[in-house]
Amino acid sequence: MVFTIIADLLGQTILKTSGSMGADIALGSAQRMGIPFGYGGPHPGYFASTDKLKRKLPGRIIGISKDVHGN
Repeated sequence: MVFTIIADLLGQTILKTSGSMGADIALGSAQRMGIPFGYGGPHPGYFASTDKLKRKLPGRIIGISKDVHGN
């Protein structure tokens, strides 16, 4: 079973973080951190996972990743 949390980034500065609550995946909007409402888009967001799930994520991973052969 995968435990997912949808959370507000600013709220996590005063509450427990998703990782400390045992979440495998954390995602949400970062709207309050940048572009104001009514200004158009695109709007920022975030999607994070534990290391054991990162190879199953769609799209590109920022940083260095290795396959099972070390490449």
